[in-house]
Amino acid sequence: VAQLGLVARPLARLDGVARTEPGWLAGVSGPLLLHSGLYTLFQFGYVYCALRTFGVQIDPSVVAFVLFANLLVAAVPVQILGGLGVVELTSLYLYALFGYADASLAASLLNIRIMFYAICLLTLLYLPLGGATDRGEREHAVE
Repeated sequence: VAQLGLVARPLARLDGVARTEPGWLAGVSGPLLLHSGLYTLFQFGYVYCALRTFGVQIDPSVVAFVLFANLLVAAVPVQILGGLGVVELTSLYLYALFGYADASLAASLLNIRIMFYAICLLTLLYLPLGGATDRGEREHAVE
């Protein structure tokens, strides 16, 4: 165990945290809270607009409540493919508590997940495309 550093590395990190300046956390917490708030705002806009796109008429305050509850549920490490199924079932249950329970909502939630994976795949295309352009630039520079 000592050779792997399973205990020594975490203890060294904790020691480093204990040795930091007292005002360090106050200087970092502002940007972190701003980033977290912006992320939540954009996620709210994404979910609300996606539900409206699929024809689900829903109150924005209900979407905000379900979003915050889902963020708490997503923190629990019971996930398959990024929380597939867990988040959707939680959303369906919470929307049903507010009287929004129909088949179009379930389909919309699954479509939101499919759109999320499609956007992730599209943004990951920069890896092979970037490698191809870098390779082309290097070949052109050598000639």
